[in-house]
Amino acid sequence: MKKFLFSLAFLLCQSSSWALDLKQPVLDKIFATNYEVVVAKPTTESVEYERKLPLHLLPFQYRTDKYYSVGSAFRISKNKFVSAAHVFGLGNESQDKNIGLRDSNGKFYPVDKIYKYSRSRDFLVFSVKGMKAGKGLKVNINYSKNKKVYAVGNALGEGVVIRDGLYTSDTPEDREGEWKWIRFSAAASPGNSGGPLLDDKGKVIGVILRKSKSENLNYALPMREILNFKQIAEMKSKTMTYKIDLTDDTHSFKYHYSHKLPMSIKKIDRKLQNDIKDLLDNAAKGFLTEHKTRLFPNDAGSVPMLYNRFTSSFPSILMKGSDNIWSIHKAKNVKTSDTGNGGWVKFGKMGDFYYLKAKRPKNIDANKYYSDSKILMDQILKGIDYHRNIGNESVTITSMGKSVEDRIHIDSFGRKWQVKNWLIKFSDQTFVLYALPTPDGYAMMLSITDTSAAYMMEIDIKIILNNLYYTYYGTLDDWTAFLQQKNIMPEFIKNVSIDTDQKSYIQYKDKNFNFRVENNTMKITKDSDIQLRCSYFKENGKVVWAPVMIAFGENKHTSNYASVSRNMKPPKTLDERYRKRWGNIIEKRTPYNAKTYLNEEMSNITMIRANDINSLNENNVIYALSWHEQGTIDHKVMESKVQEMNSNFKVFD
Repeated sequence: MKKFLFSLAFLLCQSSSWALDLKQPVLDKIFATNYEVVVAKPTTESVEYERKLPLHLLPFQYRTDKYYSVGSAFRISKNKFVSAAHVFGLGNESQDKNIGLRDSNGKFYPVDKIYKYSRSRDFLVFSVKGMKAGKGLKVNINYSKNKKVYAVGNALGEGVVIRDGLYTSDTPEDREGEWKWIRFSAAASPGNSGGPLLDDKGKVIGVILRKSKSENLNYALPMREILNFKQIAEMKSKTMTYKIDLTDDTHSFKYHYSHKLPMSIKKIDRKLQNDIKDLLDNAAKGFLTEHKTRLFPNDAGSVPMLYNRFTSSFPSILMKGSDNIWSIHKAKNVKTSDTGNGGWVKFGKMGDFYYLKAKRPKNIDANKYYSDSKILMDQILKGIDYHRNIGNESVTITSMGKSVEDRIHIDSFGRKWQVKNWLIKFSDQTFVLYALPTPDGYAMMLSITDTSAAYMMEIDIKIILNNLYYTYYGTLDDWTAFLQQKNIMPEFIKNVSIDTDQKSYIQYKDKNFNFRVENNTMKITKDSDIQLRCSYFKENGKVVWAPVMIAFGENKHTSNYASVSRNMKPPKTLDERYRKRWGNIIEKRTPYNAKTYLNEEMSNITMIRANDINSLNENNVIYALSWHEQGTIDHKVMESKVQEMNSNFKVFD
């Protein structure tokens, strides 16, 4: 069965006696006016598998059928039919659009025009192409409670069946009682949605929609609601709520869209798609507007984050905690998969999304890696287990080919994300990937969802990624190749230059400072690495994402490295625990006293630089230059190295 956004729950299988008391002419008419609603199966495959699919494990009818059976419909006049709105999924961006009716002889009739449509009442009236006009079921709008009823429909997608029960109650629609549902006890199964509920003479009293989760009492919409409804397509809601992973804040909203009918199914489907996108956009905008002063970086709880820096080798997100302070959160149970040739993928899930870090394999050229969506997704699939279930077997998907979409999204802080989408036809799913290029690969957010929900998930991604926290890292070779990708560089890189001959020096320069390390301080090779730590901080009254620390490492096998950090004076109103680093700096407490100290078998020394070195607290910015070396190293050796670094350091701000 196909899944659709906004759909009602499919009906659960129940058992009931066969309706023997209906006379044969009535039964004949019922079967002649009831149809399967079917959707054409995709004729081409978009993925590759680890092995041949064991299709023989599927039932013969399912594997040989050219259509998916998604529900039921019935005729009410010459060429007018009724079904449940959720069966058709109009407005949902499903890949399965060739929808129609199939009769008992297996003939397919595509849907032509829509005459009435209500998403809230969950029904539609439509016509089809190519079917000979005929009589429909008669309608009874005056049938009352405690009488026998018959549920008719394409139960379990295996043909039309009839089952009996009682009309038990009229239940008001639960929000404002705008209409009443028919509650009935006749059994219904997956596939019954959209079928008719009949009285004891075989007349239609309602369209079957859904059932209660915990009892055998099903729901139908009375036919009077359908007959009295205007020729419009309507989507409206009572109060709904928008929420996002970053905070517990919510935004309440309503929507109401209406279009005159009749209209071709393709045209009204496009209009309803646009309506859904519009309401989702407005919900997100309303949320951001309502909570502007309660979101990062405007919320008072954001301030500690603006004056502290962190290392985050895996993509993390700033979220508001129970103490109303914004802090770093990352996925739990992060897993790592070796993808070969020095490449790997780390991944974990947080909320509705996967967070990933990919390391580029050594055998893939950087230009190819950053431009070929197939290469990237093939690597991701070596980490994330995405498979197709056939019978009782699971078959791993190894490739999804090139993405159907490839564009650039620039977030609020000037970071450029490569947006790539893949459509999975057999499951009507979409992979939505936002990939941030890094020197050694990518930091990513990924949504795997029904195609109908992809737009909604992408709205959330675009909000959440503005709170990304990530540290850039790579070898000298990585950085050299990365900086050549001009079209995907983040905004802050415009002010950054990195120069090295990979043997005698490494030099970093941005608008604030210039830092150079030479081989008499640290052994420099092509395997030496650079860590560029960025953070959020205020600059000229505006919060920016920019470098706050640079570190040059000897290589990944040693912990010998030189670093410079840029420390900004925090406001006096900030809680003392978040002012601790600044206090240590201006008081020249360890490690900011230019004295060598041992920590975890590492020798460390830090020297500070400021415009006013005598009155440190008068500075708005103070730099800290550090040298770190494995083992217990003599202070004079450490001191000479940090002094050498200091002689090659220049401050511009």
